[in-house]
Amino acid sequence: MTRNDIEQPEVTGNVAVGGNARGTRITASRLQIRRLSRGLVRRLLGPFGLELRRRPPPPPMGADLGTDLQRLLAGTPHPVVFDIGANVGEFLTRIRVNFPAAVMHVFEPSPAVFQALQRAAGELPGVTLNNIAMGPRREERLLQEHSASQMSSLLPPGPTAWSEVRRETPVRVETVDAYCAERGIPSIDLLKIDTQGYDLEVLRGAERMVADGRTRLVLVEFTFRPDYRGMAEPDALYRHLADRRFRIIGLYDWWYHNDLPINADALFLRAPVR
Repeated sequence: MTRNDIEQPEVTGNVAVGGNARGTRITASRLQIRRLSRGLVRRLLGPFGLELRRRPPPPPMGADLGTDLQRLLAGTPHPVVFDIGANVGEFLTRIRVNFPAAVMHVFEPSPAVFQALQRAAGELPGVTLNNIAMGPRREERLLQEHSASQMSSLLPPGPTAWSEVRRETPVRVETVDAYCAERGIPSIDLLKIDTQGYDLEVLRGAERMVADGRTRLVLVEFTFRPDYRGMAEPDALYRHLADRRFRIIGLYDWWYHNDLPINADALFLRAPVR
């Protein structure tokens, strides 16, 4: 058989006819049906002030924290979430929007801020509020309460701190491991820590829950300037979690000052055992 014996398609304009004509005509007719259907739907929706739009694709992984959490916790109807360093409940609110049935354990050590947190949480079901701090061991420490409550920390302010300490308040410190053991919490789906430079110490108090594979996601704050004395650098937080089989997913909610980064939230996922 020669090449001339093989039927070759004839191309006319943008439509191929010949050996593959039937398939081409079917494809074209399907496209026409789709266009006609969209036109009909638009005419039906128009009188009601509605319009038909193509749904935009979801953002890529690492672009949006809420979207990534929905992806990573898909199929978990009641995720167990620890919100450590809750302040007045911003993160609590974000989680409840995306996961209305989440089981949340929320921690805020400042008595004054805790009252505001209680008002924000109201009577939300599945939310346990705790007026305590979390750390590497059970103890009592002085909370440095700042004029800007989101800057309050168990650590003294550093050279770049941007608010003043108004008072020192004695607070009770617990560990994540002890809290879970006493309440029979077998696993954590999302461990969020935002304790103003104290995140590594909180992770040390969560060693069993983190290192034993009983925590799926960890969200910590990377701070890129010395806002607190004795704070953990981002590379120390990264290494601590990487050594326990966590890999970083993305950095979110960047804050800048004079075009330089101040902090960002880092999300880590527990790597599967191979």
